[in-house]
Amino acid sequence: MAAPMELWCWKGDWGLPSIDVDCLTVIAYAKFAGAPLKLKKINNPWKSPSGALPVFKNGEELIFTSPGKILDYLRQEKFNADYELTAKQSSDVVAFKSLLEEKFVPAMLHSFWMDARNYVDFSRPWYARVLPFPLNFFVPGRMQQAAEERLECTRGGDNLIDGEMEAQIYRDAKECLNLLSGRLGEQDFFFGQSPTTLDAIVFAHIAPVLKAPLPSNQLQSHLKNCNNLVDFCARVTSRYFPSDSEDADHSTFTPSTVDDRQYSTTNTILSVGVAVAAMVAYALLSGLVQIDLSGDDVPVAPQSDINVENFRFQEEEQEDD
Repeated sequence: MAAPMELWCWKGDWGLPSIDVDCLTVIAYAKFAGAPLKLKKINNPWKSPSGALPVFKNGEELIFTSPGKILDYLRQEKFNADYELTAKQSSDVVAFKSLLEEKFVPAMLHSFWMDARNYVDFSRPWYARVLPFPLNFFVPGRMQQAAEERLECTRGGDNLIDGEMEAQIYRDAKECLNLLSGRLGEQDFFFGQSPTTLDAIVFAHIAPVLKAPLPSNQLQSHLKNCNNLVDFCARVTSRYFPSDSEDADHSTFTPSTVDDRQYSTTNTILSVGVAVAAMVAYALLSGLVQIDLSGDDVPVAPQSDINVENFRFQEEEQEDD
C-alpha cells in the first residue's frame, strides 16, 4: 500500500486553506491536479527540516520543502494540471511566475511586514495567536527580519525607508496586477476552462492580499479594482475550497485591541520570568555562579576574563586554598 501524501503547512484564515504563499501554492495545485494530499496544519516551522513550511512527506524517506520540487514530484506521480499546455503556454507560466517574484512579492512583503501599522496591529498578533509558546514571542520578529533582508537584497540596501523607493515598490506591484488582469481577460482561468500551475501561483499570491483584513492596504485597494482577478479568487475558493470559504464567516480575528495588548503584556512578563529562571539555572549548572555552603562568611567568587575584541569568555582556574 502506497504511503499517503502529507503536507505540513500553516493554518488558514479569511476563507483560505492556508495564509502562506508557498503552502497555498502547493494546496491549490494539488486540488487542481486531483492529488490526494492530506493537510496537517502544524503552525510550527521548527518541525520542518528547513525551518520553514511547507513540508511534503510521502512516507518516512521522501521529504520536500521546496514548492517547486513538490509540484515536480506530483507531476511525476501523474498528477499534472499542465498536461494540455502548449510549449508557448508553458513558457508563459515561467514568465508570469518571474513577474510575480520581481514585481508583486516585494510589495506584499512590505505590506504585511514593513508597514508599521499592519505589523503591529495585524501580522504580529495573528502569528502570535497561532504559534505555540514560546515561539509566538520571537518568530514574528524573525519573519519580519527575513522580509526586510529579502527586500534589501532585491531593492537596494538601506533605501527601504525612502519614500520614493516605497512608492516604486507599490507601482511595480500594481503594474503586475494590471498585466495579470489583462492576461486573464474574460476567461475562468488563465489558459481557458481548467486551472493550471499559473492559476495556483497567482491565486496563492493575490488571495491573501485580497482577503487579509490589513488596517493599511493600498495593494488590496488596487486589486479590488481588477474585477476579473477578484472574480478569479472567488471562483477558486468556491469551487475548490468551499468549506474554508464557509469558515470565513465565523472568523473572529480583528486587529489588536486593548484586551489583546493586555494579554500580550501578561504573556511578556511571564516569558521574561521564565527566561530569567532559565539563565539562573544555566549559570548555576555551568559553574559561572557558585554558592558556598561551607559556612564561611565570604563566598568564593568565580574569576573570568572577558576578551572585548572577539567576545570570548575564558574561565580561569581557581587557586587551591
